[in-house]
Amino acid sequence: MSIPESPHLNLAVIYIDNNIDNHAGTLISPSKIQSLDKNQGLFSIELDKQMKGNDPITGELTTLEKINGLALYNNGNDPIEFKEGSSIALTATFTK
Repeated sequence: MSIPESPHLNLAVIYIDNNIDNHAGTLISPSKIQSLDKNQGLFSIELDKQMKGNDPITGELTTLEKINGLALYNNGNDPIEFKEGSSIALTATFTK
């Protein structure tokens, strides 16, 4: 991810249940690889079958095993300004 450097910007790993109200999510902090320019950095997150992070509502440590959505989540009070060139790429390896 080439995104603004902010301690408030996380990846939300989400499970949305279409049948009942059994939604869940956890926040994952990206790992900084390098700074690119002023307030912009290169970050990485390793996705797995079980993602451990903080529940966005309770703040408690939680593990999410069913994942069907990803989103950027700002847990701060101020907006985060994305610049031209901000981008996210997903590389997937499928196993049987």
